[in-house]
Order: sequence, then C-alpha cells, then structure tokens
Amino acid sequence: MSKFTTSDSQISSNLIIPVLEAETVETHSFYQQTFKKIANFLLFNTRLLLPKNQVFTFLEIEFYLRDETHDHDDPYSHGHEHQLTSGEWYFHHVGKVGYRGGTRKGVDITFGSRDRNIYGGILIRSIRNDTNNQVIEGPSLVVDKILECCGVDQKGGIREMVEIHWKEKSGILKDAENSNGLVYITLLNNVKETSSHNSLLNENNEILASPYFSQHSSGSNKKRNNTETEAVSPYFPQSSPISRQKKIKFDYQDELKSENPSPTESSSELSSSCVVYNSPRVGLTLSNTLPSPEVRLRYILKPYRFMIFPHLLKKGKAQLIVGLHDEFNDVSKVAEILRTNQATVVNHVREVSMGMGDDGGDVKSFLGIKNKGSSGLEYCRMVGV
Repeated sequence: MSKFTTSDSQISSNLIIPVLEAETVETHSFYQQTFKKIANFLLFNTRLLLPKNQVFTFLEIEFYLRDETHDHDDPYSHGHEHQLTSGEWYFHHVGKVGYRGGTRKGVDITFGSRDRNIYGGILIRSIRNDTNNQVIEGPSLVVDKILECCGVDQKGGIREMVEIHWKEKSGILKDAENSNGLVYITLLNNVKETSSHNSLLNENNEILASPYFSQHSSGSNKKRNNTETEAVSPYFPQSSPISRQKKIKFDYQDELKSENPSPTESSSELSSSCVVYNSPRVGLTLSNTLPSPEVRLRYILKPYRFMIFPHLLKKGKAQLIVGLHDEFNDVSKVAEILRTNQATVVNHVREVSMGMGDDGGDVKSFLGIKNKGSSGLEYCRMVGV
C-alpha cells in the first residue's frame, strides 16, 4: 500500500464539503462560497501532472453538485454513482457503464460524499501547459490530451485507458492507494520550476490577490417577463447593474468610442495579474424541461464557473461578458479583462437589455428546443427574458 503523503492529504481535505447547518445557513449561498474556496485552492495551489513530464495549470473549472437533502438538486449535475466519491477522476458516462465519446467527452474531479448522499463533480474545462503555454480549451480536448499522454488512441478511448493503462484506479493523488500513477494532481510547491506562477493563497486558503467574485449572484432573484411559469432567475437581483439596464438609457455610441487590443502576455506578466473570475456555466440550455422548467431556471445562470486569465479562453465568451458586466457595470472594464474590443461587449450587453424589455420575448420560447440559447447573442437574449 502506498503512503498517503502530507501533500495528498492537503488536496484531499480541500475537496471535503463542510457539513451544512440547515437552520442557520442559506444552502445556495453556502455552496457558492464552498465552490469559491475549492476553486481558489485548485486554480492557485495545484497542478495537473500527465505522463511525459507534462505539467498543466487549471485555467477553467465548473462545479456541479446534487444534494437533495439540503435543496441543492442541480438538474445539470450528472448524478452518476461515481460522483458520490471524492478525489477521483470521473469520465462522463452514457448510462451507467458507457463513456461519452466524440466531442461530448469530459472529466471531473469528484467531490461528493456517499455517506451524505451528495453527488459532486468539478468539470475541467481548460488547462495550460506550464512549459510552452499551450492552452487546451474545452472538456473534450482536455480528455483528448490525457488520452494522448497516456498513449491511448481515439479508437481505444477512455475505456482502454481506464481499464488497461490505469488498471481501473481512478484516484487523483499520486501516492494514494487508488492512484494509477500516470495522471494526478499535486501541490504547486511539489512541482519543479516549470511554471512562473507562485501560490497566491495563505495558510487559511484565502486568496492574496484581489479576486472578483460576485457577492450578489448566488441567491437573489429577478422576475422574468411574459411567462406563465412564474420562474425567476437566481443570477440578477433588482439592484444589479444588468437589472438596472432595463431602467436607464444606455448610450451605446459612447461605449463604442475606443477599442482594446489583444496583447500576448508572457507567463511572468500573467502571474503578476492573476485574478479569479466567475460566470454562469457554459453550454447549459432549457432544451430539457425535466424535472421542470422552474428547476432548470433556478440553476441555469448559477455562477459556478471559475477561471483565471479569461482572455485566453475563446469558448463561453457570452457567459463571461454577462458575469463580468453584472459585476462591474463597465463595458471598458469588461473589454480590458477579456482583451477584446468594446463593440463586442456592447453587443452582448445590449442583447441582455433587449431581453429585459417589454418586447424582449418570452422564456417559453427557449423551452424544449435543442441548443437554443447555448451561446453567443442568443444566450444573452435568454438571460434577459
């Protein structure tokens, strides 16, 4: 049996969900803060190690959790039995035994609890090679990189890797008993100097940089227009900047006066400005109306996506603009963070504002239609209605 190291113990303990005192804590705020703490730890203090001595930084992760006992029954969580574990690799399944293939692949870090009947998965959306700064963006491409480094082709796929190369050991920690010894997470200070990033957390896992986390986005509601479902959005309270767009005149011409370039930054420059941002998760729609539209609407805009260096990401840009503009209410600030031109930001914000108007549409127009509202300006219109 392998020895469980102090490093492994620290990683494992940071994935444990604290016990929720239901009488004193609002569930969704509790989980938002829990996800934030775990995201801080993973993004700043750990690295992903793959075969061939490849070290990767986690750039972008998303949280999915189902805790029916405490009214956090996220319908976008897979709820697979493997997600009742903590500290294991979970590759997205079709049914109980099949693995998703093609562009539908994905891998989670599990952080659930069988004893407490909590299903938890942290989806790895994007990583960056610490040696050459190559960005691997998108859950399926992350899995492809893992397969490649483990010497498995697409024909053999995930099943061959897990059953043959990994010998069905899916632990995320190198020295744990269930480690496959090939793909694992370690603390940053255990990695040789392949990266210019330093740990940005203190001993209490509190971030030392000045990060952005929306303080109002986890529990407040904005009533939706023109719908008989009486469903509400959990993301934009009436006091938020995006909600106020419905009540004020937005001078888009002023916002279009200047544009920001898209500079290429070195690792050292990036490390000096390392900040965590969050936004709604990517790719979620209302095409599946089960268990009900109301439940889907409760979770579709939850800001459970966390990332660093968002200007490196090409996917999920609409979700980023929505989240950042809600926080800063400043088109130029959002454009600066994303290294994009202000016209792009203005177009997305305008679509949200139009959706909030009396003639903005009906949320029912997004129900039951495959992929409608999954990205781009259409996503922003869905946010607004």
